[in-house]
Amino acid sequence: MQAYYDTQPEMARFMKNWMSFVSSYNSIMMLLAIPFVSIFTRFVFRKWGQNYYEHVIMNAYIQCCYIIISIFAVYPLLFLLKDDISNFMFVSGFSLVAFPFIMVWFYHGFYPDKKMEAIIGKMLLFLLFGLLAYVVFIVVFAVCLVISHPEMFKGVGRGK
Repeated sequence: MQAYYDTQPEMARFMKNWMSFVSSYNSIMMLLAIPFVSIFTRFVFRKWGQNYYEHVIMNAYIQCCYIIISIFAVYPLLFLLKDDISNFMFVSGFSLVAFPFIMVWFYHGFYPDKKMEAIIGKMLLFLLFGLLAYVVFIVVFAVCLVISHPEMFKGVGRGK
């Protein structure tokens, strides 16, 4: 992945290293995200009767399903596209789109007495909370970056 980010000259060195780290250690990052995702799913599905630890187990199972689908569907495509970096990046990014569908499939099986519309509504609410958390994380990260590395932003906002 470092080769792809080296072709992006406008990215700062820090961002190239960060994106290379995230793409290289995607599995670890997703494993570490399970407790945080479980907080959101617990909040969204709070009236359906499971506690936080059950949501941790459910989200670990969903993660396993995602990994199995990735192994049999995504990784063979990525192997075939290893020489075409732009399509490689598109397929690897597009594979994350499958995650909400896997979650809907899982929750439909786990809650057979609930209507599909209710499950999809809960998943949309989950995605909304996830998007909100992502925006808050980005803002906090940006503020911390500006405070800790002000030299990176010298000249930003000045016209040429």
